[in-house]
Amino acid sequence: MAETSKLFWGKFKKSKIDTPIEDKIPSRLLEIFGTSVDSTLLYSVYDLHCNRSVTDTIEYLSKGESSRDGEEVPIEVIIESLRCNELSAAHQTTNNNHNHNSMARNYFANTPTHVLRHIFSFNDVSAWGTLTCVNRECRLLAKALLSAITAYDFSFYYHRYCYHTTSKKQQPPPHAHARAGGRRLYTSNLRIAADDALKLISHVNAFPYLHSLSLRSTSFSKWYIFDSILNKRNVTHLNVSSSLNLCDDDISTIMEAFPALQSLDLSNCIDITDLGMTHIIEYERCDALHSIYLNHTPLITKNGIKQLMAYKKHITRLEWKGSKYGNL
Repeated sequence: MAETSKLFWGKFKKSKIDTPIEDKIPSRLLEIFGTSVDSTLLYSVYDLHCNRSVTDTIEYLSKGESSRDGEEVPIEVIIESLRCNELSAAHQTTNNNHNHNSMARNYFANTPTHVLRHIFSFNDVSAWGTLTCVNRECRLLAKALLSAITAYDFSFYYHRYCYHTTSKKQQPPPHAHARAGGRRLYTSNLRIAADDALKLISHVNAFPYLHSLSLRSTSFSKWYIFDSILNKRNVTHLNVSSSLNLCDDDISTIMEAFPALQSLDLSNCIDITDLGMTHIIEYERCDALHSIYLNHTPLITKNGIKQLMAYKKHITRLEWKGSKYGNL
């Protein structure tokens, strides 16, 4: 068939008539990129790179918009450009030479929303929290990224931003200098630790769809503030293992703060006793709790574990390894 077609057109010394390349490109792509991208390049991207997908082609070509000037724009420049909007506007009214510094260019306003979201996705959660303080657009972008996170470990954030250790010189008692026979007394430095619970809870509330919360190996002591978590009714997994200041009464506070709790990890909490198991038993609304981890808790005995299993039939998984009084 191909040979017959070549012979037919060869008689007229003409080549086969091709379809115009503009007719091969979808009209939606022509409306968006028709004036800015060459038709041959647009069809090449549409046909070869994106497998004739209009959505993928738009996304592929939009990714290159921020770098068409031949240089990459750092995220610090994009955020800083917001603060230079007024300066840039005043400069444009007095000067029309358009030779402005890169810091005075409003990259943020000229960058599409999906491109900004892709850029911000490479930052960590702490940076997203900082973006919420820039302006309304950044706050919406950061919240959209945070809403996709359902499980997060806040231990690093607590040690980095919420746990403060200060040194204070210990003053000698009165008349100690006289009792020492006129010798000079050297004062020692005391380490004073304080945790910012409000800052921690504010960071937790930035995750609107959080289901798994972890706060491991910390000296956090203000457990009552867990009641201020906005999404507390949706938290199903809690890990507070190796907490230094977790006592029996704090377990009752935790059970009241998270009524939908399904899994609780109390491993390596050395101050928990059988009284903590009693608080779990007395809390009537913890029917959703089916897994509890009590590994390496030396003060919990067999009697406390047996009472817990006797009164809470819905608990199907219990780990109690490395305890002082043996395993079940």
